[in-house]
Amino acid sequence: MEEFIRLTVNEPLYIRFIELMPTNHELTQINQGHFVSAQNIKDEMKMRFPNLKPASVERGYGPAVYYQLPGAKGMVGFITAVSQHFCAKCNRIRLTAEGRLRPCLFSSREVEIKDKLRQIPLKEQEAREETIQQSLEEAIRIKPFRHHIGSKNISEFDMSKIGG
Repeated sequence: MEEFIRLTVNEPLYIRFIELMPTNHELTQINQGHFVSAQNIKDEMKMRFPNLKPASVERGYGPAVYYQLPGAKGMVGFITAVSQHFCAKCNRIRLTAEGRLRPCLFSSREVEIKDKLRQIPLKEQEAREETIQQSLEEAIRIKPFRHHIGSKNISEFDMSKIGG
């Protein structure tokens, strides 16, 4: 971990630590000896790098919370999908391998886009762009305010089918 943080001093790198997330397992199975919260890593980092401070980043950098050493060219970030919900600030939408927009990894709700586009001839570019726009707007509209990792209601999924 220290080596990653040191890389950000002289290089404009954005290193992110992502908490172990269930990808088709129950959270309780993951917790059994594998899960480490981002808070634990942050606490350890602050002991080794007491001058590591929260960084201000532009909107659009995703769900990570970033930290930076004074004068460093890069930053280190944490994505806390399990220990701290960031759903209300999440700006991610995925295009699945099946051609659907999925506004949340941990929700089974999706918006069909592939079949809609296949029905519009390639030369009708304006209609295709409008369909894409409408589909994206619908996906944003159905984006949940929080996920349900750890609850019995979470839908089973396989990350390779989502494209994540």
